[in-house]
Amino acid sequence: MNKDFVVPKIPVELQILREGASGFHPCRLFLSSLSRHHYGPETVVEFLNDGIDFVPVELDGKIHILNLHQIMVFRDISGKFEGFGKAVKLTLKNTRLFMVRQAEALPESHCRTQDYLNGKGLFVEFVSDENRIFVNKFFIVSAVDQ
Repeated sequence: MNKDFVVPKIPVELQILREGASGFHPCRLFLSSLSRHHYGPETVVEFLNDGIDFVPVELDGKIHILNLHQIMVFRDISGKFEGFGKAVKLTLKNTRLFMVRQAEALPESHCRTQDYLNGKGLFVEFVSDENRIFVNKFFIVSAVDQ
């Protein structure tokens, strides 16, 4: 492989909640150092919503190729984050509850929770307990504005 065509990757420490798992487990994703959508490195939500089904994830020191459709939530515990949007109670498959806040303030024409959840991409970003979380929309059973 020609090293001139290699895009450096940035490892990002997260926690993962997979369907059927008892709780969150540490993992690492590898983001591109160049985003296709803006200047700077790729974001977690860009990586998760890039349209590919299988991604490399480091778990327990080994690289696993995981199906994103089987992952309920990724959680970023690297810093404290504040949600800007409205508070929402999410119920996920198997009755897991999360009190969350939308991760961004949305324009008035798209500020309903329904609009936020019906946006493009497999994962939506929220803030829960000052941690950013990326929730797979297929595992959301209900969302109630608080």
